Amino acid sequence: MRRLHSVLIAAAAVVSFASFASAADMPVKAQRAVLPYNWTGWYAGVSAGGDWGNINGSFPVAATVYSHTTSGWNLGAHIGYQYQWSQWVLGGEVGASALGTKGSSICPDGVSTCSEKGRALFEAAAKFGWAWDRALLYGKAGWGGEQIKSTVVPPFPGYDDSQLMSGLLLGAGLEYAVWQNWTVGVEYIHVNLASKGYGPSPFVLAVSRNISGNDNLVRAVLNYRFGG
Repeated sequence: MRRLHSVLIAAAAVVSFASFASAADMPVKAQRAVLPYNWTGWYAGVSAGGDWGNINGSFPVAATVYSHTTSGWNLGAHIGYQYQWSQWVLGGEVGASALGTKGSSICPDGVSTCSEKGRALFEAAAKFGWAWDRALLYGKAGWGGEQIKSTVVPPFPGYDDSQLMSGLLLGAGLEYAVWQNWTVGVEYIHVNLASKGYGPSPFVLAVSRNISGNDNLVRAVLNYRFGG
């Protein structure tokens, strides 16, 4: 009887100790569960969305100008690194996108059609933001270069040309971590396309022209963060 009594007391002691240890461990586990999300690390991702802009063309020799809007789609990929200090997030990102943008208007001669098509966009920008746990509001500033092809219909010597136009890139976005390594977001990008000379044809010097403009992108973004 004494032995059974001793066994029961020992069992009760073990259960009480286990309950106490489990209760003592609960705040630690809870504390671990609410640790804030950290945005530090390398990441890579893809993006897709819409595109619209404006193109201004001029023929200095003939003192004539034309202008039209462009619109279409964009599909791209990018890679970057960012570091979080307190709630501040700083980093850099490079990327490239295929473009399906185009626009046209009547040329200054009143007969032909002048058109421009965006084929590709290249980006290199600094990224800076403010994090609220799994949400990140950020801005971008850097360089953007866009491959623009100019044509005229009916065909005219010296006008069918493709150039890389570039300028200041500015942007802003909102990103959210849906899982530890996966984030989704939406961002807006504006690229100022500085004036670029197109042509001239070796045979028709009057075809020389300057083109400038801007481009705007709104796109959905999906990122994978390495080492999260």
